This record gives sequence, C-alpha cells and structure tokens, in this order.
Amino acid sequence: MSNPDLIPTVRVTATYLGPDKRPLKGTITFNGPPLLTFPESDLFIAGAVVCTLDEQGRLIDPAGNLGVLLPATDSPNMNPTGWAYTVKESLTGVTGTRTYAMLLPQDTPGGSVDLADVAPTDPTTPNYVPVVGASAYEIAVRQGFVGTEAQWVASLKGDKGDPGSITTVNGKTGSSVTLNAADVGALALTGGTLSGTLRVDTAQHGFTSKSTVTANGHAVTAWMAATSGTGSALNAVSDNPGFSAVQISGKETNTGTIKVTHAKPGTDDDSGAAALSIDLVGAGTAAQGIFINSTVERADGVAGTTGNLITVRNRKGFEDFKLAGNGRLSMGAAIGYNPTAMIDLRMPDTTVPALIVRAAGTTGANLTEWQRSTDGAVRTRVSPTGQLVTLETLYAAGVGLQVGSTSVTFGGGSGVLGITNAGTVPTTNPTGGGVLYAEAGALKWRGPNGTVTTIAPA
Repeated sequence: MSNPDLIPTVRVTATYLGPDKRPLKGTITFNGPPLLTFPESDLFIAGAVVCTLDEQGRLIDPAGNLGVLLPATDSPNMNPTGWAYTVKESLTGVTGTRTYAMLLPQDTPGGSVDLADVAPTDPTTPNYVPVVGASAYEIAVRQGFVGTEAQWVASLKGDKGDPGSITTVNGKTGSSVTLNAADVGALALTGGTLSGTLRVDTAQHGFTSKSTVTANGHAVTAWMAATSGTGSALNAVSDNPGFSAVQISGKETNTGTIKVTHAKPGTDDDSGAAALSIDLVGAGTAAQGIFINSTVERADGVAGTTGNLITVRNRKGFEDFKLAGNGRLSMGAAIGYNPTAMIDLRMPDTTVPALIVRAAGTTGANLTEWQRSTDGAVRTRVSPTGQLVTLETLYAAGVGLQVGSTSVTFGGGSGVLGITNAGTVPTTNPTGGGVLYAEAGALKWRGPNGTVTTIAPA
C-alpha cells in the first residue's frame, strides 16, 4: 500500500507586492522531472504544481492552503536523483515572466523556505541553484560553543552602549526624534489648513465626508472668500449624460431639503440678483426649467404628496402663489386656504382686478376661449377687442338683463329686461332682421324697410 507520509517534504511560501504595497495577482508554477518514482512509498509523482496568489498576494496551493508542500529534491530512494525544481513566475501587470531553478533539501532549516530568500536578485543571472548551508548556531557549535540555540542567541547580546545622535531627520537631533505632521508638510489627524490646490482623481468615490456633529456643524463647507471675480464657492461639473450632476437627499421634518438664502450685499443694488437662477443652454435644447414629481407608489390621477407642490409667500399671512398637491392653483389667498377651483384668484383689494387679459392686436388671438369637451371646438369666446361671442344658449338667471347701461333700471322688478334710451337712434335700415330700442322711454322697432313702429309708449 502506498504511504505518501514517508516522502520528506519542504513547505514553500511567498508573498508578492507591487512597489505601492498593492497585492499582486498571478500564478507560480513548480516543475520537477516528468515522473518521480518512490519505490519505498509505492508512489509515482508526475506533473507540475500550479499555485495562485490570494487577495494579500500570498502563495496558496491548489487546495487553498497557505504555502505549498513539495517533495524534497534529495529524498532517499527516489528516481531520478540530482535534479532541481524549475520555478516560473507569471504575475498580472508585470511585464514578462521569470524562471529559475531551486533545490529543496530535506534538512532545510525549519522545514520551510520562502521564495524571497532563494529567488535570483540579479536579472542578468535568472537561473541558479541555491544551496542551504549550516546555520550560524551550527557553525558556532563546530567552533566549540557549548549550549542550546536559545543560549547562543542570548550570548549575542552585549552591554548597552551610549545613545547616538540623529542629525539627518528634518534638522532635528537627539537620541530619539519625533516628527509631527507639520515637520513633514502633512495635516494633523485632528485637522488643519491646506493651502494650494487639492485634486482627488479616482475611479470610485472621489471624496467622502462624514460628520456626527449635532450643533451647527456641517459635513462639508465651501467658502469663497474672494469679493470679486466669477469664481464660485462650489462648482459641480459632470460629463455623464445618463444621470444628474448633483444628488441631494434629506430627511427633514420642518425645513427644506435645499435651502437657498440670498443676503443683500450691503448697500449695493441687487435688483438683478436671484436666490435661484436657471439657465438652459445649447441650441435646440428641450430641457425643462423646473420639474416636480413625487415617485411614491400611486394610481393614475392620485396625488403622490398631499403637500403643496409650490408655495410662494411674499406678503405676511398670504400665499401669493400656491400650486396644491391636487393640481389646483390659487393666488392671493390666506395661508392654509384650499383652492375651490382649478384656478382660484383672490383679489387683494378693491382697486386691483383679479384678472387682466390684453390682446396683442385687434386681429390677434381671442382673449379667452371656452371649448366643447367632445372635439375642442370654440363655443364661447372673448374676442381681441373684448366682444363676448357665444354659439350656445345665453342665460341671464339673475334679477334682469340690462342693455345699454351699467346702471340697473329694472323699476324694482325681477326677471325683466331693461333697455336704456338709445344714445343714437338708428337711421340705417338693418338687413336680415330689425333693431329694438328705446327712445324717450318708448319701445320702438325699426324693420329692414325702414319702418319704425312704436311697440309701447313711454
């Protein structure tokens, strides 16, 4: 029966790092003779052993163990004899590969060897065979030392000498030199002032600041101390067309997620300034100036937020402009007023009208239009000259309908028609109908033939 435990082995370890102490990746391959025979163990060993590097750059064997156990190159009763391992290094990011020979004698001190101790350091001599010699303790025994290895190590310690003077560390001297952050041009862990330009250029989060201050503290403060020029305290630029240049989220209960405060600069005229300025640039841009949305789960037509979408308060006690969460718009209402129509205008006093519409010209578009719901056809309109035109039935459901005057002359009646004396009596014959008018209190009718008939005397 085969017994691998009878074969002497040596553990090989290694760690590969880059100049910046970054762990390297790659493979380390150990090649021996094509076929090794161990008669006493009834074993044949063939093939190469391919090891990889873990996340710390350390050598691990195919089974995942740290380091690799290899048969000693001078194992007894082995065929062939007098051979060495060929080590091949293939490292990711390192140009080319390195190959060299290595002996693993069974009496290797400690039964372990690190590749850093046996790999060639001269690139002009990539192949050589290291030979493990006697340790310093063994040489000392040969020279007559009597005692254990620990006693020999203790014997190497001599008397403590006088402290020396260090004169090459930033001009500081003494037996012990301590350098602080300022000595090496660095910021202290507790903070400090950085002068000059700081640039963070990484493929991940370029800068992260976390603060646990609970009173008047800010995780990041950008302060432009200059009082002239076009520089900004904070300038965010993004080349990514697939997402927003700035993301801001908060969990406020009684203030805005974004608060913008414009402070009047002394006595300077700031009539051209704005707390928020939006500039949509680029030929043919179709970007929206302001877009408000609530992405909470909701059905079609159901408001996502019950709060106002827009609230403007410039007069104390009034909401000068409010777009409620239900889509209704009010202007000039008291704070907390719920609009009762899609557009609800509240007149501030008795001199300012609620709505003024002025045409661009007498032949321009209608001042207002009321359209039929089925096809959008205009049924009632106010023309550019202010004329009321309706193609539907006109109802006067009040006390009466007054013609020719803004003063009520109903004589105390209700459901009546009042006609003021004609300012100019008609003299031209109407076509397609007649003219009804009042003259000196008498009701008259002028027909298309010019005949004037008194319907009722004064």
